[in-house]
Amino acid sequence: MMAFGGDWKLRRSPDLIEWELWDGDLTTLSSVRFAETGREYYSLAFFPDLGPIAPLEPGTALRTSFDSSNIGATNGDGDGGVNDSLPWSVTGGGSVGDESLLPNPPTDPGMALFANNGRINFTSAKVDLGGVPNQDVIATIDFRTFEDSNGSDWEDDDRVEAWIEGSEDGLAFSRLAGGTVIPLATGGIPDELKPLELPNGAYRTFSSEGNEPIPPEIRYIRVHIAATNTSLSERFFVDNVTVRELGAAD
Repeated sequence: MMAFGGDWKLRRSPDLIEWELWDGDLTTLSSVRFAETGREYYSLAFFPDLGPIAPLEPGTALRTSFDSSNIGATNGDGDGGVNDSLPWSVTGGGSVGDESLLPNPPTDPGMALFANNGRINFTSAKVDLGGVPNQDVIATIDFRTFEDSNGSDWEDDDRVEAWIEGSEDGLAFSRLAGGTVIPLATGGIPDELKPLELPNGAYRTFSSEGNEPIPPEIRYIRVHIAATNTSLSERFFVDNVTVRELGAAD
């Protein structure tokens, strides 16, 4: 048997035997299937499992609003209706919180992804662009900051950035040249994070619209957010991460 990093697991049905290769995060990496005829087994296929995929349909938007998530959640399955149709996960910090219980809440508070003295490492599910022209696809993110220390603002090591990654096969992803959604913003001098602290918990919406279009050979994309703050007085908030066709209604 071929050797890979991970654990092989056996599944069996009346007419099919399937070996699956799983990694440490319980993600199916690939599988080998065998058809059973009498006492002989014939290999049918060796194929990759692309993981959760969200297809983008013409005239629509896929969204993560976090409103169907529980406090403390670090992933979503995309089954929360039109406002939570894009699966997502975070690693290494960041979780869902109730804005009504957090500082500087919006006028209409809901659930949001936030980090306080920590990191946000957000990745959306893979979005299949097979149904729409690549040049018409954009990503948007609502983002805001809040800082309430006495006498200091954001420091050099506080930062946020977000971008689109693309793939031809759904396996190997890389950052797209025109994929910036939130340009790198840092604290220090100049302080690029303080202007994102808006009154009444308002968000600023960032978009990849106007950037270099997604190349035609790209079939799958995903959105990545990387953010770090380094004080108990500092907070980042993320809401309404979308992948959409231009002109799609909210």
